[in-house]
Parts: sequence; C-alpha cells; structure tokens
Amino acid sequence: TIHRRRGPVDFFSFEQRSSEKGTEQGAGTGIVWQGDGCVVTNSHVVQNAAEIVVVLSTGKEYKAKLIGTDPVSDLAVLKVAEPSSSSSFSREALPLLKGNSNNLRVGQSVYTIGCPFGLQHTMTSGIISGLGREIPTDREGQFLSDLIQTDAPINPGNSGGPLLDSKGRCIGVTTAIISPTGTSAGLGFAVPIDGVKDIVAELIANGRVARAYLGLVMAVDTVRSQMNYSSGVIVVSVAEDSPASKAGIIGVR
Repeated sequence: TIHRRRGPVDFFSFEQRSSEKGTEQGAGTGIVWQGDGCVVTNSHVVQNAAEIVVVLSTGKEYKAKLIGTDPVSDLAVLKVAEPSSSSSFSREALPLLKGNSNNLRVGQSVYTIGCPFGLQHTMTSGIISGLGREIPTDREGQFLSDLIQTDAPINPGNSGGPLLDSKGRCIGVTTAIISPTGTSAGLGFAVPIDGVKDIVAELIANGRVARAYLGLVMAVDTVRSQMNYSSGVIVVSVAEDSPASKAGIIGVR
C-alpha cells in the first residue's frame, strides 16, 4: 500500500507548545521534504507558535525551528533544530516522493495522510474534483489560487499534509476546506506540488518569498462600463498597510 511503501515516518504531526502555562496547543501535519531535516507544512499551522515539536509515528520527538514562511501560499519550512538531532531524524524519516501537478485530471484518485482531530497517520481517499480553484483567505484582498479541489475528507489537523496520487507521489499540500461546520463537507483544497517546489526552494534559500502585489480589489469591467468610464480601473477596497495603501490609493466610498 502507499502507506507502507514510504513508511509511516514520512508523515508526522506538529504540536505547538507554549512556555506559558495554560496556553492552548495546536496540531497539524507536515511532509519530510529532504534528507537534511527540512520539513514542509502550512504557514497557519506554525503561526505564532512559541515552540514547535515534530512527533514521528514511533513517538520520538524533535524540536524544530522555523526556517521561513509564506502566508500568501500558506506554506512554511521547518528544520530539526540540533545538528545531532537532524542526523538521527534523517535516518528515521525518509523524504516523501514528489510527483508533478501539471498533468492532473479531474476524476483521478487521490489520498491524504494526516492528523485529523489528533488521530495521527489517518489516511483518507477521494478524487480530484476540480483544478485551478481560487478561495479567499483571512488576509483582506488576498486569495489562494490555482488550488486542487478534492472530496477526500480533510479535517482540522490535516493541514500541511500530503495529497498523494495512486503511486504514492505527493501532488499537493492540503491547506483548506469549505464547510459550514468546520469539518469535512467534501470540499477540500491543496496547493499543487509544482508551485510548492518553487516556494520551498526560495524559503530554504532566503527565509521568505519575494513577490510583487498591490493589495487592492478592483471592480469588474462591466461595473466600470455601467459607470461610464471608458478606461482605468475602479478600486473597490484597499488592504491595510499594503503597497496600494502606502501609495495613497483609496477605495470607493
């Protein structure tokens, strides 16, 4: 099976532990990316974490440090903190086999492995329901774009885990769901692996992803035509502290 082919140590959960007594702990899933102790997860999994601990299926724990994060793509890179620990970690945790996402087809079988509701190494299955999806984020005026949509059950704790094809190759990183209840409603989304590869490489090299953005929402052309403007754009809103805001651009009032 896929799970046995790569070994259960390929997928692990993160526990966020604060040094302040009484602070809540959070959990997510991650992917062993390469043999030097680097791992990939979602940015929102490790956001504001006071301490990050990687827990393997054997129960062995490793402290990890944040190498870089990219909230725009909801990706983050961690690395096992101590060199001696990294060597031990690399012997126990094999890097996940990576596929490609440029030739995916709606209807093909996919699988997820994660830690939903704290149930480590849970595997679910489904199909690719759609490609090129776009969903809003909690950052004003920003969206996660070009996502893979799947009906494979994704629940809290799955975030940052792999979306696999039928050969056990990672084709995406699970990141979000759309649901009225906060649990799986058959509308899950993953960041395609081709984009993940580029972003992770930049995070490892620089700790951040440099990209240009305006930080504004524009009205569609039909609205502009209805308002008798033949050129230009109508700015609906401007994100706080964005380049557009700093340049003095103001949305429609």
